[in-house]
Amino acid sequence: MMINRFEAGHPRKIIFGKGSVNLLPNLLDALGLKGNALIVTGRKFAKITGYLDLLRSLLRGRGGSAFVFDEVEPNPSVETIQKGAELAARAGINFIVAFGGGSVIDAAKAISILPLQGGSIEDYFYDKTHRSVLPPTIPVVAIPTTCGTGSEVTKYAVITKGMNKFTVLGDQIIPVAAILDAETLKHLSSEQFAIAAMDAISHSLESYFNNDSNIYSEVFAITALKILLNNYMKGFDNDIDAREEMLYGSMLAGMAINMTGTTLVHALSAYVTPRFNIPHGLSNGLFIDVYLKKITKAVPEMTIKLVKNLGFTIDDPKEASDRIVSSIKQLKKYSGILIGLKDLNISETHLHEIAEAGYNFKRLVEKVPIKITFEDVIEIVNEAYQIKT
Repeated sequence: MMINRFEAGHPRKIIFGKGSVNLLPNLLDALGLKGNALIVTGRKFAKITGYLDLLRSLLRGRGGSAFVFDEVEPNPSVETIQKGAELAARAGINFIVAFGGGSVIDAAKAISILPLQGGSIEDYFYDKTHRSVLPPTIPVVAIPTTCGTGSEVTKYAVITKGMNKFTVLGDQIIPVAAILDAETLKHLSSEQFAIAAMDAISHSLESYFNNDSNIYSEVFAITALKILLNNYMKGFDNDIDAREEMLYGSMLAGMAINMTGTTLVHALSAYVTPRFNIPHGLSNGLFIDVYLKKITKAVPEMTIKLVKNLGFTIDDPKEASDRIVSSIKQLKKYSGILIGLKDLNISETHLHEIAEAGYNFKRLVEKVPIKITFEDVIEIVNEAYQIKT
């Protein structure tokens, strides 16, 4: 068997387990991080749950002060990154603790660049510069509070400018460490859980069905998908052990896309999310099963290999394709997100612009493992307009 070339970058340290937020001081000692800390978080969650006070107490005695930047919104903006970076520069921050969902962790990774390298975060948009972030950056320790993005282990930070999303990327912005504590997931509503988890499922599938997929990334993508499919329903029903499994699966899916990136589903979502104010995970969920129906039929060997790794004894390509698509739709139906663009009050008149924006996101479209045409994308978007029962 020929092994494709691959590259991989991961955090230096990962701590996984219930209650592990309390191990933050030990982790910082192990990494030699001390001095002034910046807690980057959202506007409400850390405060109302008591975690902000806990983090402050855990950061005492590190030879500096703990500053707080709690202005990160969903789909963090250029302006938010600038404000956070200015605070970090004024305070002489030595390390950052990101506590929140993917938006918070992405914001922290973006903020980590500017105090030491200067400029605006727009200067680091890969989509414009085609350059990865190089040293130096402020070290980031990430503590995710959702089970979707895997941002705690990835080299990506997605930042919004106006109606568009842009990606900052590079191994340098992978958090130096991640703490995965399922206790933080107790506060996720079932709806929030379902939306976040659909993002992780999309990551695993888009990584697997990907031109850059390799023997190493497949280990993460397949393992992640199996965990995510098996624990989604119980996690939706607030089973903490299942949510812990989902947190693990989300992390593995993040490891997978670190090596491959995503494909058309995320290309479409990158437009739909800011344009229509639709949560990112839900945007992915609108397209993932429709996209899979087309892709899995076109790559039968990969599809059969995947379903066999998921535990099904299937040798027929059509049956294998149907099995994957129906598995995703079953989860969406169970959690109430088996919906179409139409149900989100997106007019049919917008379908062409959605397809055009997705198709023109060439960096992701080029990773689709078949030659995909604009007509294919139109077909996917049109089908995603209706409820997919």
